[in-house]
Amino acid sequence: MEHRYWTIRYVPDPVRDERVNIGIIVGSVDDQDWAIRHVESATRANHLGGESGRALAYVRALARRVESALLPNELPRTVEPVSTAFIERLRVHQENSVQLSEARTVVAASAEAAMDLIYPLMVEEPPPRQRSVGRQRITKLMDDAFHRRFEQAGVPMRKKVSARASSATGSFDFALGTDGAMQLAQAWSFTVQSMDDLQQQFQSWNWLVSRVREAGAILGRGNDDVMSIAPETPLLVVQDLPKTDQQKEAWEAAQESWEVLGVDVQPTAQLERSAEAMERVLIPV
Repeated sequence: MEHRYWTIRYVPDPVRDERVNIGIIVGSVDDQDWAIRHVESATRANHLGGESGRALAYVRALARRVESALLPNELPRTVEPVSTAFIERLRVHQENSVQLSEARTVVAASAEAAMDLIYPLMVEEPPPRQRSVGRQRITKLMDDAFHRRFEQAGVPMRKKVSARASSATGSFDFALGTDGAMQLAQAWSFTVQSMDDLQQQFQSWNWLVSRVREAGAILGRGNDDVMSIAPETPLLVVQDLPKTDQQKEAWEAAQESWEVLGVDVQPTAQLERSAEAMERVLIPV
């Protein structure tokens, strides 16, 4: 059976016309069979700048809409069913950083079968990101230190909390305290092999912190655990020290930007002293 497919592209700046393919939509010519697939990470798109995280969130919402075409009875009557005409209108009128290519045709037994043929050719999936051993070690040290000081005192400690701040999304390794007194904390390691991955992670996280400093953020680990934080919420970074010249260059750039963002940066050797200072704020006498 003949199917049409559209390539989903991230285009942060139409003037430069730089783009990265981040997904594919496939529909049968009779509009009865649909499939959509997209990257799970904005890693490759990040180097183009702009708000790749926000673009990916839009694509995820579009995916939910396309997938709803398989369950038409569950769509509200006010929502237009997915069709070739609907996708074409998106393509023609789309003016944000997510663009659709013109439709092309492919012959396959089903939309999913067509997707299996097209997606590997058109979209390059970034390899799974390997978290550095150094960062894992620092996170474990922080977890142990915080538990010793705060668990028995009844101070809430949330780990790997998602954060939404204006146009930025990301996460923090630790959020301690309540609305009355909050503390964020993050582990960073510069003893990594891939400096490109480190740079991308660094830029993404710094953008999140800059948005937090501007207008605060919403933290959560699901709908039942959501809280807001103020722009001036203290933020501690515990880091290791670089070993190579490349690592040192990245480390120096990080120190400069974190100073501007009002981040308290400490080496692992000072973790206990930092935890003690946090204790005085989170557990007032």
